[in-house]
Amino acid sequence: MEEERVVRVKRTIRADRERIFDLLTDGLRLREWFCDAAWTQPWPGGRYVLFWRYGLEVQGTFIEVEQPEEVLLVWQSLGDPGPTLVKWELEEGKEGCEVEVDHRGFGRGPHWNMAFAEAEKRWAAALENLQSVLEEGVDLREARRPLLGVSLEGMDAERARRE
Repeated sequence: MEEERVVRVKRTIRADRERIFDLLTDGLRLREWFCDAAWTQPWPGGRYVLFWRYGLEVQGTFIEVEQPEEVLLVWQSLGDPGPTLVKWELEEGKEGCEVEVDHRGFGRGPHWNMAFAEAEKRWAAALENLQSVLEEGVDLREARRPLLGVSLEGMDAERARRE
């Protein structure tokens, strides 16, 4: 029997878990660090829909919601071969809150391989951004966005006068 493929990302974030839990489940708060638009019903059996400006859409159902420790949900990204499961676990620690996302249920084959690779990349970036937003107040999605060729590198008063 083949071993189940699981994307597991963990970070320690200097924030209380109630605040982090709210950022994981509230539609308005999800936009602060994760997606561009969201609608959530954060209770068992409740639905959610997440949108990103580059065209990604994810929807699913909350299975378990245990505030402020855990959230389990069905995750269906449009374009993925089928639904998967995402589990968030929050545990208070000495250095902050241990935040772990566990994404499983990936099948086999080329389409599933692509979905698995995207999940690895996106969850790592998401937790990095959650940490940055909470600890530094910086949304890395905005800070790292290209500025359409506008660069102030090498600009000084003399060059500004010339150009």
